[in-house]
Amino acid sequence: LKQQNNVFYIEPNTKRYIGDFQVETFGSTDQGISVFVYVDNLGIFHAGDLNLWLWDEDTREEKNQMTELFRKEINKIRRKNVEIAMPPLDARLGKYTNSGITYFMDNVKPKHLFPMHLWDDLSTAQEFKNNTKSEKTTIYAPTHDNEKFEIEI
Repeated sequence: LKQQNNVFYIEPNTKRYIGDFQVETFGSTDQGISVFVYVDNLGIFHAGDLNLWLWDEDTREEKNQMTELFRKEINKIRRKNVEIAMPPLDARLGKYTNSGITYFMDNVKPKHLFPMHLWDDLSTAQEFKNNTKSEKTTIYAPTHDNEKFEIEI
């Protein structure tokens, strides 16, 4: 763990305490890490680029490898009490757009879910929210940039 002017560099699969924050990192299926932060009895998960990145042009073997890697990371996270989660929902994946976020939601069961990686197409999140039912998770879909949401914890 390196520190430089309030910037911390943390590798995947690491747990650190930074002030009142408990920070635990996980891997990614693309770049960087995913992060679980526990503070004030609240579990927050930011997926970064951890997603089920399946593309139409991928071979069956590539899709199987990606699915295995994604599920391996989700299995580590599912033991956490995640109240707020921010996983990717990327429309560039076409027919696979909802695959990762749906698996995440079904297995991690966050109380509040905020899709990200919308690439200026907020309708993707609205469509996901309208077409996805969950008794355990409330899905939030922004209607404009920098929208603020109030949630009860």
